[in-house]
Amino acid sequence: MKLKPNDVRNCLESGMSVREIAEKYNCSTQAVYNLIRRGKADPTLPRGKGEMVTIDPATGVALSTASTQKELARIGDEKVSRFVQTQIETFMMGKGADIKNVPDLYNRFERYLQYCTDHGMVPGNMNAYMAIGVSRNTIYDWKNGVYGTPEQRQFAQDLDRFFAAIHEQGVLAGTINPITGIFWQKAYDGLSDQPKIEVTVNDPLGEKRSAEEIAKEYSDLPD
Repeated sequence: MKLKPNDVRNCLESGMSVREIAEKYNCSTQAVYNLIRRGKADPTLPRGKGEMVTIDPATGVALSTASTQKELARIGDEKVSRFVQTQIETFMMGKGADIKNVPDLYNRFERYLQYCTDHGMVPGNMNAYMAIGVSRNTIYDWKNGVYGTPEQRQFAQDLDRFFAAIHEQGVLAGTINPITGIFWQKAYDGLSDQPKIEVTVNDPLGEKRSAEEIAKEYSDLPD
């Protein structure tokens, strides 16, 4: 069953969440979010006799203008619950990883990216390492050749290139706050906005020579 804008509107009006809509129409939550964010399903919808229902863009839950503070608090709790649940699931992805099996590490990374797509998450370095089953220090050592096989080093460098692109495009698309993006680029991508200045001090007395060199130069002089 293909998801249509009117279907999203009707489901949101009935109080369904984005996840419930995705399950009903057998599609990803991202597809539902896209319809909402692109304006094809207005976040504010009519609900009989002039009453309006507002959609929380973060959760996709319909909130009546008559909603109480208790209801709003419940929505806040749901956000926290969903956040914690996604982190638990991400953590469990990394269980049982064999860091010697590089093809499996690539597969785990691909599954993590699909999970992010399905749950509307922005992929992150530390979160990805957790889902893959490797530590930040291990990735750093592989990337810099401290230890590890050539395949492991290539894997670490591939992760670096991917996340550098994610940080750049996320900032350009407005998905990532520019301040956060700059921090990530400096912390993970090796970028810097300060030029390196090297100062070389020349000795006004010329090049310093050792005692042996001076003795050799004047060895022909009479005693």
